Amino acid sequence: MSLRPVLTLREPMIENLPIRDLFIRPLETTRELGVTRWLAFKDTDHLLRRLGEAEIIRLMPGHPIALTLRPVVDEAWAVLEGVVDVLWHDLRPRSPTNGVRYQATLRRPALLLAPFGVAFGARALEGAALLARFATHGRDDPESRDDATLEWEASP
Repeated sequence: MSLRPVLTLREPMIENLPIRDLFIRPLETTRELGVTRWLAFKDTDHLLRRLGEAEIIRLMPGHPIALTLRPVVDEAWAVLEGVVDVLWHDLRPRSPTNGVRYQATLRRPALLLAPFGVAFGARALEGAALLARFATHGRDDPESRDDATLEWEASP
């Protein structure tokens, strides 16, 4: 099953997502004279059990972030600016939502979770997008050795 809503994220958190453990919520944005701040996440969100890597990404249209399966790594993503198409594909063998794909278009700042075993990818749709990625393990961590890149349209 593939769902493709356009999320405006006015609600405090999107409920009833088709993949177990998926999490999407709008980011708090504060603006002061010449300064914009996005509160990406706090320890009270309980999204990551540890922090192994953080990066900021400027994503240009036509250059997607590969749909990546990370079997032991949780990733929290903050969409800060731009319109972004995101895709999750649950490939966890014992998950009640195994095999489910979920695709959404995000038009406002949001915090997302890509749980371990759920492939995740993103692509900018209308100009550049700015994202932040926080992961429990770095890409060079030995526990990331089984990470795999999948095709957006033909993932298993």
